[in-house]
Amino acid sequence: MEVVYTSNLDITGERILGSALEPCYLWFVLEFCESGDLNNYVLSRQLDQVIYASFLLQLTNAIVFLHKNHVVHRDLKPENILITEKSGVPVLKVADFGLSKVCATLTKKEEKINVNLNNFWLSSPCGSDFYMAPEVWEGKYTAKADIFSLGIIIWAMLERITFLDAERKREVLGAYVLQGTEARPIGKLMLENPKLELCIPHNPRTFMSQGVKQLLKDMLASNQKHRLDAFQLLNRVNKVIYGTSWPAKMDCFTFSGDSDTSYEDDNKKHSLGCLCKWLHMQQDKYDLNQRLLISTTILEIVSVSNKGLEGPPPIGNLF
Repeated sequence: MEVVYTSNLDITGERILGSALEPCYLWFVLEFCESGDLNNYVLSRQLDQVIYASFLLQLTNAIVFLHKNHVVHRDLKPENILITEKSGVPVLKVADFGLSKVCATLTKKEEKINVNLNNFWLSSPCGSDFYMAPEVWEGKYTAKADIFSLGIIIWAMLERITFLDAERKREVLGAYVLQGTEARPIGKLMLENPKLELCIPHNPRTFMSQGVKQLLKDMLASNQKHRLDAFQLLNRVNKVIYGTSWPAKMDCFTFSGDSDTSYEDDNKKHSLGCLCKWLHMQQDKYDLNQRLLISTTILEIVSVSNKGLEGPPPIGNLF
């Protein structure tokens, strides 16, 4: 028996070749995600701001990875986002690539050239109704359709917005527009009325920071030309969570020797900010689980550092 290992980017696999006379079977061995999908996970427990921020970062980075490698998912929804907690923190896994599309296969020489995925036009309307961008309904769209789907998911996750899936008779995370007693897909209504104004937050009593409101609106722009691409989205998400004006000096760690670790607020603010920045810069040196632990640590530091201090905006600003 011959074993052939195949590798492409960070995706690795194994091909086992037997005798030519033996019947050929194709087996896919996938990781078991014991915590279920995003829909069940969010609706079955109370999540804090650090977890929401971590999910926002993980999902954004997942889409950046796909688009960087010229893959458009085309069916992003909570049921296609699986979760495992084997590392001690919830790790999201984007799944089900049955409708995905590879938009460019490049030679090694061409890989050095930046290819704009948003210049590749797709025409097959596919996906799940409540998460489909208006241009997908029309049949002329780009990778930015994934950003729209992600916007619907994130909005629904942050506010726990659900609708009833009539086919399976279950509650499902997803933002929508209510017309009478009927929940209508936002993308379909935007196709009918491109000037449709979204009420964010969905619940008037929900507090949501201006940064998050504008982020969602820019992800859900009816005109794909005005919608964020994956790389712009990552930049915006980092600004929403980590803030825009962190200290740059790395020589400002000033701690006293006493057990209470008492120090001036300015030094504390600068030290925590620099520590967060340093951790963020180190992430590329570690594997996925280690990076997630680092990200969670950063989020917790930012959250703690804002209790009574002026500095990077707290994670609580999501709401």
